[in-house]
Amino acid sequence: MQQYWFTSWLRENRVLDEPSLRRSLQDRRTLLSLLEASPPPQFSVRTEHPPRIELTGGKGIDLTGELGCRHVNCLSKELDLLFRHTWHYFDVIRLPDQALSGIVGFQDHGDVVRLADELLPALQTLRLIQDVGGEELVHFEVRVPSCPKHLEDHARDAEIEHALANTASLVEEIASSATITWSDHETDGHRHVEYQLDHPAFLHSEWGALCEEVEAIPARASRKRERIATQVLERYLAGLSADALAARRSRTTLGAAIPLYRRLLATHPAKEIEDIAFELSLPVSPDISIKSLIELRRTEDATFQRFQRALAAAIRERLNTAGANNEGDIAQEIRRDIIDPEVFRIRDTLAASRKFAARSAAAGVGLGVIAATIGLLSPLNTTPIGPGLAVGGALTVGAAALKNANDGLLSAEREVSLSDMYFLWKAHQH
Repeated sequence: MQQYWFTSWLRENRVLDEPSLRRSLQDRRTLLSLLEASPPPQFSVRTEHPPRIELTGGKGIDLTGELGCRHVNCLSKELDLLFRHTWHYFDVIRLPDQALSGIVGFQDHGDVVRLADELLPALQTLRLIQDVGGEELVHFEVRVPSCPKHLEDHARDAEIEHALANTASLVEEIASSATITWSDHETDGHRHVEYQLDHPAFLHSEWGALCEEVEAIPARASRKRERIATQVLERYLAGLSADALAARRSRTTLGAAIPLYRRLLATHPAKEIEDIAFELSLPVSPDISIKSLIELRRTEDATFQRFQRALAAAIRERLNTAGANNEGDIAQEIRRDIIDPEVFRIRDTLAASRKFAARSAAAGVGLGVIAATIGLLSPLNTTPIGPGLAVGGALTVGAAALKNANDGLLSAEREVSLSDMYFLWKAHQH
């Protein structure tokens, strides 16, 4: 993590959890120090590609809970998904600066309690990142917020205007097949229709409200369903526009865990190496903690970099000859044709070498024991030196067998350690 201003402020003011956060913000001097510590909300735009391998984290893995849930348990799942998609390849993951967004909002509304509510998920997210040791992989940046009100402008800025045209068929599909319930309410003298929408296109239930002050509420049920489906899709399209714009400005690949994004885009730009690496499912147990994987990456830096380069080369070659149409299929082909065979070869080489070493060692030890027994009990050994020579010779033979077994094992381990997939093998063994 770069010198992130919010992390520094939390540390300087000993803010560790929700109670200490709320206490700190009630103190005027501490609140002022927070406002002074926050940088101006300026967007950065690159003119060249970054020197390292970077990914822009989009909705579903951007640790904001947007289009999902901001509860710490859900953010923890989002973080796990983020790092399992990125730990094996990416050097930097760019995420939105949610703390700064809260500060910008506070300068408009001035509500300290609301500010604390908005900063709490950012605090919890930082704690989660620190717990898994992922600080060095994360960079926080200023982003344009999702905005359904200016949807067309943002989609144009992000160069995904074609996604707007793809919503019509999706609205029709969702409106006709989704489970939608609603209820009418009157608030502040005008009507609201609060709804819940459930459909396989979304990972969870979608809640919202139609407001007659914004737009006339349809009377017919079919038209109401259509308007609800439109509002939900516009929410997702606004999120996609904000994500795509951030990726374009930083000249990085966009990674997101929102399946609907693919359907909104419909047509994809030329696939990049990073697109495939993001989709790649590696032969590593899901029970291995993210903390262990990140620590392995840190301690095995040389083998990791070799694996990273080899993976990029394999993806580049496959992109030039790929028959598959989407990132997921290409990623599966690379794992099936390149990664799995090499990991299995390493496994089999080491297993065969260890088996041979064990058998050789057992034979060497057995020979020494038998020869020593004969040397001690044979009636031919009438002089004191006889047993000593017999035992010494037997132990020499056993030691030679043990040395040969050990040398064979070391040779096999040296061989596999030079494999481009050795880092992945180490991860597989955790």
